[in-house]
Amino acid sequence: MSSNIYEDPNVTASARYSKGVGKDRRDRLERVVDIYESTDAFIDHRVDASARDGGAHSQNHFPPVQRYPFRAATLCLALLCFLLLLGMTFLSHFYSTLVLKNNQLIKDVELKSQADSECETDDNNSRWMKFKCHCYYTSTEMKTWAESREDCKEKGADLVVINNKMEQKYIHDLNKHGDSWIGLEVVTDGDWKQNWQWVDRSSLTGFTAWNKEVNLIPVKETKVYIDLQGKWNNASSGAKYWICERQI
Repeated sequence: MSSNIYEDPNVTASARYSKGVGKDRRDRLERVVDIYESTDAFIDHRVDASARDGGAHSQNHFPPVQRYPFRAATLCLALLCFLLLLGMTFLSHFYSTLVLKNNQLIKDVELKSQADSECETDDNNSRWMKFKCHCYYTSTEMKTWAESREDCKEKGADLVVINNKMEQKYIHDLNKHGDSWIGLEVVTDGDWKQNWQWVDRSSLTGFTAWNKEVNLIPVKETKVYIDLQGKWNNASSGAKYWICERQI
């Protein structure tokens, strides 16, 4: 770097000009030398600064401003990974729930088919339905209470006896046609008293679902039927649908 300055035309011209002057030659020559030395010192200072900067860059350290975009990109990538994991977890849970529901549906269909087969009779009547350990039949025609009971007996059953609230709800849901006879009637005991009695000879001492407007005083020849609202009513005559019941 110093040799280039010495070869500079302007500096050379200054030196030559200084040499051509008379008695002040030595003073001017010393000034020119001082200029050279100052120039060399300035150049050496710049070279040292450049070397220091080069050493810093050789360590591959990015300035803080340049590191910010990489940090933002890392955060975005982490967020995307989290969302992907969350989506996979949700889909896995949804799939598992769907599979369980499908398996349960298949199981219910198989159980229903098995139950229906247990309730089938020789005539393969499809109106027999199973509930717990009993099979139930609903008619699609209308007859008197006595005729309805006779039809049930021909099927190896009898008019339905409702013993509890659960069975009452099932019969209510099963009855789709209209007023249907059930196995409850008024009978005369040994003391010639009239009492409510089921067809299995059990007394009416447990669960009941009477319509509020019904007269509950036992009257001879009175029979009971269930309406579409699930309420019990009585009548002494008439034709209605009926519901049979038999134990498996």
